[in-house]
Formats: sequence, C-alpha cells, structure tokens
Amino acid sequence: MKQRLLPKNDKIFKIIFGRKENSWIFKEFVHDLIGIEVNEVTYLDPTKIFSIRHSKEEEVKKKTAPKTRIVDILMEINNQTMLTLEMQVRKTNYFLERIMLYIFSLLPL
Repeated sequence: MKQRLLPKNDKIFKIIFGRKENSWIFKEFVHDLIGIEVNEVTYLDPTKIFSIRHSKEEEVKKKTAPKTRIVDILMEINNQTMLTLEMQVRKTNYFLERIMLYIFSLLPL
C-alpha cells in the first residue's frame, strides 16, 4: 500500500515548494492563490532573513531580536519581491507576532 505524503510535514513542504527543480509548483501555487504571475524564483538561505539588509539599525536588531530567526522558505520572485513561505500546522499564540517580525525584517529601512 502506498503512503501519501502530505505537505503539512515540514520536510515534504520544503521539498515541494523550496527546491529549484520544483519551482513550477510554487509558481502555479502563487498564481492560483493571489493571481501574481511568477516568472523567476531565486531561493535564498532561510536562516539569513535578518541579514538581507545591511545597516546600523539592523545590527541593533540582531542583538535584541529573538534568537530563532528561520523561515521555512525564503525567496525573491521576479527580481523584486521578497517572499517567505511558512507551513503552520498547529495553532500557536505567537504566530501573528512571528509573521509580523518576518514581514518587517524584509521591509526597506
């Protein structure tokens, strides 16, 4: 009997959406979800979400921000838009705060 692998599993999610050879799946997903045509995807190191911008203010944030700063998938689409893709299976009390932290870390100063 074949076992179904669901994208709710973190490793499976990252294989489906986070690998260059599967970027067509991600492109279709984004198009179907929010209607954006994705022509180019550049996968970035998800542990570097806070080191994309370089400034004195960023150095202060690095010293005061929580130690865990890793997103599931970090990418740039169409050479202009930074995007994080997260799989959230369990309800947590801090999910919205974490997402806001990720969003603000990608905004230009």
